[in-house]
Amino acid sequence: MQAQYFNGIKFIGQTTGYLGAHINGKLVLMHRYVWEYYNGEIPCGYVIHHIDADKTNNDISNLECLPNKDHSTMHGKNKSPERLKKDAENLAKAREKAISWHKSEAGRECSRQNTKRLHEQGILNPLVLYTCENCGKQFMGVKRRAKHKFCSGACEQYYRRHNGLNSVHRSCVICGKDFITDRYGKTKTCSRSCGMRLAHLNNPSNWRSGKQNDTDAVL
Repeated sequence: MQAQYFNGIKFIGQTTGYLGAHINGKLVLMHRYVWEYYNGEIPCGYVIHHIDADKTNNDISNLECLPNKDHSTMHGKNKSPERLKKDAENLAKAREKAISWHKSEAGRECSRQNTKRLHEQGILNPLVLYTCENCGKQFMGVKRRAKHKFCSGACEQYYRRHNGLNSVHRSCVICGKDFITDRYGKTKTCSRSCGMRLAHLNNPSNWRSGKQNDTDAVL
């Protein structure tokens, strides 16, 4: 099996065709190790590409850092149908193993650490300053395509109610008259009098001499 040395470390051939070595109990591929030795940590979402397509030529002049998407497209153009089918099968197996690993305690801990690191670097869910469209208060919110408009749920509902954004038309269940009410409310009648008639129909035993007592339902 082919072997190469770099920085005093022996890298041996792997079944994938790459060269690798176990460092601190973890398999490290030689082309990635060489790149990081000269250039520092590989950015998230990037891979190291062999320019001449020779996986054993790990000289720094033969390595370049590419976005994973561009790298996949580059290699996919030259693959045969048989190779593409084999890759799909391998991907399915890798996906099953990845799901199993992410469900393990080690996988969950790794995800927690990565999330913490991305938060600290300001990459994941960066915060920006917004102004509430209801009360004018400035507040911090997660950056996203649809900007935050309100500082709280209370401000949003107040704004919607007072601008008619929650208003809907309903028909009174007693007289049939059309009326406007809040879409999130449970009002079924157009007026107090119709509400009292509905309560009487639903609970006739709670009514005496046409007067409502304390046990009547609130409409």
